[in-house]
Amino acid sequence: FASQITEPQVTSVATGAEDKLATAINDEAVDIEFALTETEADTVDTILEARELLGEADVPASDRFLAVSPSIATRLLNVEKFTKVNESGGESALRDAILGRIYGFTVVESNGLTADTAMAYHRSGIVFASKKPADPRGAVESFAISQDGINIRQIFQYDPDVLSDASVLSTFAGASMVFEDADDSVPADSERWVKIGVAST
Repeated sequence: FASQITEPQVTSVATGAEDKLATAINDEAVDIEFALTETEADTVDTILEARELLGEADVPASDRFLAVSPSIATRLLNVEKFTKVNESGGESALRDAILGRIYGFTVVESNGLTADTAMAYHRSGIVFASKKPADPRGAVESFAISQDGINIRQIFQYDPDVLSDASVLSTFAGASMVFEDADDSVPADSERWVKIGVAST
């Protein structure tokens, strides 16, 4: 039951919660661009430009991340200087879906990001939270589950329509970009991330 029912349910709910974070990133405008024609030099130069912009904004050098769509992940994997997790012996990082590191960024891949986009950011630039809902008084059994830092509630309830128990998982989740002041309509109001896209022409 755990492997065939609960595990796929947990993965699905966790993915839905993480999509809240991806949506917050997708809603931001692109600041800088990779060239339309992929080259290793352009990939490196663009990432270094993002790094420079964060540095000029006095963003701490630690806790910097580069979230990438699958297509941008492919660009990075073709860069010789990219330190891949599977070549560094970091088994825990592999379990956390971390691709590797480059120029101080921990690189993570997300299918939820818009194709051909990436976000270079400091941990403080994005807020994400999840909370397990309160246990209902009518549930026969209720369990707390944590998946990749996302808190999930599993309850078992009787479904009279099918004369069987039902396993139901849920969580409260939300995400938002962090702005330097109250006016989040102005992109310059936050300097803790740099959105990267691919040039269209």
